[in-house]
Amino acid sequence: MGRRQMLSESGGCRSRFQQMRIDIVPLSCHADKVHLHFIIFGKGTPAPIDAPKMLVKEGPYRWVRNPMYIAVLSVVIGEAILFRSFLLAGYALLVGVVVHLFVVFVEEPSLRRQFGESYETYLHTVPRWVPYNH
Repeated sequence: MGRRQMLSESGGCRSRFQQMRIDIVPLSCHADKVHLHFIIFGKGTPAPIDAPKMLVKEGPYRWVRNPMYIAVLSVVIGEAILFRSFLLAGYALLVGVVVHLFVVFVEEPSLRRQFGESYETYLHTVPRWVPYNH
């Protein structure tokens, strides 16, 4: 049995990437939208060098406080599933723990100091990680 015959019987030589439909454009448009919220509503950018001057509570931030961290973790989890990799799953777990600790012990105290009562209200009305419908 030749290589060509083996490939045709096993479904061809398509990679998992070719078999899966991955829409990158909507994801990149969503990322641009998140950045626009920082620029328009926050009067800054997500980068610490030009951090927002106003608390951003619009867009995905009205459902969850950390949509960008969730997106990054989702990509790593997706890669672990796609590649069936326990190593990537472990990395996703590590990233999740490190990001959670960073958010709780560094980012949230900093935002409390910067935005005061408006951030406290935001903390009590919008969940940190798992979005839900109010």
